[in-house]
Amino acid sequence: MKSRISQRLVIDASVARSSGGIKASTASSKRCRDFMQKALEVCHRVVMTPDLRAEWKRHQSKFTRRWLRSMMSRRKFLFAGNCENAQLRQTIGNLKAPEWPVEAMLKDIHLIEASLWGDRIVVSLDDAARTHFARASSLASQIKEVVWRNPVTEFDLGVWLETGAKAEASMKLGFTPRTT
Repeated sequence: MKSRISQRLVIDASVARSSGGIKASTASSKRCRDFMQKALEVCHRVVMTPDLRAEWKRHQSKFTRRWLRSMMSRRKFLFAGNCENAQLRQTIGNLKAPEWPVEAMLKDIHLIEASLWGDRIVVSLDDAARTHFARASSLASQIKEVVWRNPVTEFDLGVWLETGAKAEASMKLGFTPRTT
């Protein structure tokens, strides 16, 4: 059953780069392609900012280029413009190295910023960035509700998209498992 709820997804260039065409042989290429194909079929939309679009142009595959054109033709492409969040950048920038990989976090902060403009959903292969932002969510409360999914390591994303891409607590950067 297809969802009628349309979510605004931020898809990292890492997913675009890894998405292979129909002849893709690696599991990661297939999973990224299947995720993107499902996002095209279901009613969800993709959010782009200038920074994210530049990354995509540098790294997209042939499949991704066609996919993006299809998303545009179906009016499922949202150009968010500049979503820069000065307060969030300052919070991350003020973290102390070496405990915090500030430079790496600032390199990927545009994903978080775009997700805050959208529906707080990031799809990325970068589990290290996910871990860093999850740790930082205790200091930057505006990112606690951001959902971060990985189409290579999480096998239920097609069903998740079909059922509305709902934000379960365990998917959020600010999730803290209960201890008994």
